[in-house]
Amino acid sequence: MPFPTLFATSNGERASVQHHKSSEDGFGKWPLLKSFLLTITRLFALKAPDIYFEEIRIGDNLKGVWMIADPLEKPDVVVYYLHGGGFSMGSASFYVEFLMAWVTLLRDGVASGGHKNGDCRKTFRNPALFALDYSLVPTETFPTQLQETKKGYEYVLSTIDSSISPAMKPSRHSEEGNGPNSPPIVVSGDSAGATLVLSLLLRLAQDRTSTHQGKALPPPRLAALISPWSSLISPRNVDTSSDYLNANTLHLYAGQYLQRSNVPALKSTGGPYGVSLAEIASPGSLFDSNPQHLELWRAAFPTNGYYITHGAEEVFASETRRLVSTLKTSINTVADEEPEIAINKENKAEKNSHQASVTLKEKRAGIHAWPIVALFLGENAEDNLYESTKDNNYREQDGKRCSADTTGRLQRLEGVRDLARACLLGV
Repeated sequence: MPFPTLFATSNGERASVQHHKSSEDGFGKWPLLKSFLLTITRLFALKAPDIYFEEIRIGDNLKGVWMIADPLEKPDVVVYYLHGGGFSMGSASFYVEFLMAWVTLLRDGVASGGHKNGDCRKTFRNPALFALDYSLVPTETFPTQLQETKKGYEYVLSTIDSSISPAMKPSRHSEEGNGPNSPPIVVSGDSAGATLVLSLLLRLAQDRTSTHQGKALPPPRLAALISPWSSLISPRNVDTSSDYLNANTLHLYAGQYLQRSNVPALKSTGGPYGVSLAEIASPGSLFDSNPQHLELWRAAFPTNGYYITHGAEEVFASETRRLVSTLKTSINTVADEEPEIAINKENKAEKNSHQASVTLKEKRAGIHAWPIVALFLGENAEDNLYESTKDNNYREQDGKRCSADTTGRLQRLEGVRDLARACLLGV
C-alpha cells in the first residue's frame, strides 16, 4: 500500500512524497520500499539537501518527481528523466539520490578532478529535473507508456512556457525546435527509460510532418542516454560474465511490453516516413540500411545531438554500438569518445548541417547502467552520491592530492559527472 515520507526542503517547508505500488510483482513493493527508505535516510537524516523537490501529479493518472535548485525562480535548464526497470518495475523515487546529484552538479559545475579534458566552468543558475512515473507491465502495455511519456514532455514544456515571457516562447509547431532564448531541455533515461526516450523522439518527428495530425512539439536540446535498450528482442543482446542482466528474461519483459503491438492499427505501414507506431516501440529495429529510417532518425535528432554512455561488458553493448552507427549515418558525422571533443570553443555542437553530434562513452569493463549502479557502492552515508559532490571542486593543478576516500567518491561519481558535463557543454 502507499506510504508517505516527509522531509525538509531547502526553504524549510515540509513536502510529502507518496510512493505507489508500481506493479503487482514483488519488486514493485518491498524491495523498492526498502531502497527508497534507505535513500531518504542517507540523504535527509544527516542533512537536508538544498535542492527542492516534490511529487507532481499530471491529470488523474500520471505523476513524477520535480527537482529544482530554486522553486521561486524559473529554470534555465530542465532534464526530463525516464527510469529503467524492464518496463515492469522501478519508479522515479528509486533514482532520487542519483538525480539529486545530477541537478547539484548542473548548478555547481564540474571541476576536473584530474579529468584529462580539464574543467567545465560553465554552470546553470537554476537547473531543474522532472522524472516521470509511467505505467508498468503487465497492467499496461505499449503504446500506453509512449503516450504517457509524451504527456510528461508536454508537462515539461508547459512548465517552461509558463515561466518565460510570451515573446520568448518557442513555437510548438516549429521545425527548428527550441529557440535560442528558450530554456534548454535534456531528455534522458536508462535502459527501458532510454527506449522510451528514443521512441518519443521518433514520434515527435512524425508529429511534426505536415501530413500527420498529431500535436507538433519542438525537439529537446540534447538527449542523454544511459545503457539504452534500443532493440527489445535481438540476437545481439547477449549475456556476459560480468553483467547482472539476463537476455532471455529481458526478452520476456519485452514480450509483455509489446503484446498489443500486433493490433492492425499499430502495424499500419502508412505512418510518416513509412514507419508504423509498432516499429517505434523498438527503435533499434529501424536500421541504417533503410533510407526512410535514416530520414526519420535525422528528423528526430535533438537540436544539439546525443550523449550516450554504456558499459563495454553489458548485455546491450553490441546493440548500443549499432544504434550509434545508425545515428552517425543519419547525420553523416563521426561519434566522439568524450563530451568535450564534440563541442567547439563556443560550446556548440559542430560539423554537420544539423549542428548536432553523437557522443559515445563506453565504460571499460562497465556493466549495465553503470553510472546509476555506482550509487549503491558507498559503504556509509558519507559515501552517497550527493555527499560526494562536495569533492567535485578538487583540482589536481592546485597542488592538492586526493585521499583514498576522496578518490573512491570521485570514481563513484564519474558517471553522473560525465552526464552533467555533457549537459553543461552540450546545451
